[in-house]
Amino acid sequence: MNGKGMKILAAAAVLAVAFSCILVIDDDQGADAKPSQPQVIPEGSYSAATWPVCEAGYYLSIDSAVTLTSGTVTLGSALNIGSNGSFTIAAGAVLNVSDNYLVVEGEMINNGTINSTFGGYIAIQNGGELTNNGTLNNNCGCELYKGNNSIINTGTINSDKFLGIDPAARLINEGTIVSNYEYSDGKIYNVPGATISGAYNPFTVVPIYTVTINEAEHGTVSVDKRYLDTGETATITATPELGYKLTAITATGGATIAGDILTMGTANTTVTATFAKTATVF
Repeated sequence: MNGKGMKILAAAAVLAVAFSCILVIDDDQGADAKPSQPQVIPEGSYSAATWPVCEAGYYLSIDSAVTLTSGTVTLGSALNIGSNGSFTIAAGAVLNVSDNYLVVEGEMINNGTINSTFGGYIAIQNGGELTNNGTLNNNCGCELYKGNNSIINTGTINSDKFLGIDPAARLINEGTIVSNYEYSDGKIYNVPGATISGAYNPFTVVPIYTVTINEAEHGTVSVDKRYLDTGETATITATPELGYKLTAITATGGATIAGDILTMGTANTTVTATFAKTATVF
């Protein structure tokens, strides 16, 4: 555990008293939720039946690519996803965080269900990112604190307790958020068509737009950002196949392209490139 990781026990205790359990996206603090010794989960796929049992005095750690393929796992120890780790919950699989801690410092992709219940603590910190394509049930508290940490939601977040979002963190909503706690606050970046509802919706909602790449023949196109504010820029990389060249590249939704720079307009945009065969010189 790094120095940042040693700081959070006191903060967690205070927040736990206030909110019973909490989801934190944090750069300055870390989770002192885990014991001092890691038990590394080997790279691979696991069902609930084969999920590792943590030895006493250790916490589970993911430092490579790990997938929960099926069944329901209730954490019996802290689980840390390191900066080089990637943890995927497959569709239909369930992870219960209750009386334990889930620390995301790398990448986590949820295609199934995450339940954060009494005593559960989820910290997304030090550049961590959670992509929720399934269901996240936050039955405790949820705070997006400082730093380049983020949740990208294309599924559903049900939040019955505190959901607080620091200005330095990002919650991007491309799906559904249901908020039922009146003291929630912060900013949500909302993609057109995404919904925010519930008994309490005290958030500042900021429009944000998606960049989609049309698959091209005889070349590839990529962009270094998927979500952009109006006026924000991204770099486009267009690579033709051998014997071809880029002849045109366009963007919809009022976005503009100058050289390899895309500037976002006021709507979702689709980028389309055209590659043509180069002339043969004899």
